[in-house]
Amino acid sequence: MGGLSASLNISLQSLLAQQSAIEVTTNNIANVDTVGYSRQVPNLEETTPVQIGSNTFGTGVDLASVISLRDSVLHLRFNQET
Repeated sequence: MGGLSASLNISLQSLLAQQSAIEVTTNNIANVDTVGYSRQVPNLEETTPVQIGSNTFGTGVDLASVISLRDSVLHLRFNQET
């Protein structure tokens, strides 16, 4: 672990993940009146920690995926009616 450079790298990686999450939120706001649009949720996951001796250091988070929220019952009924 490189001290200041490692801390800055974790900060950068976390900021990039949060920026992606804000873009997902922006997309949700832009499509609020779009018929058939399903809200999306960012899925942030921790990155693999680094172990040095007996100490474990976190390495930040990453945007793993974007999940579309859909009501399964409503979706099934819509499919049956169409």
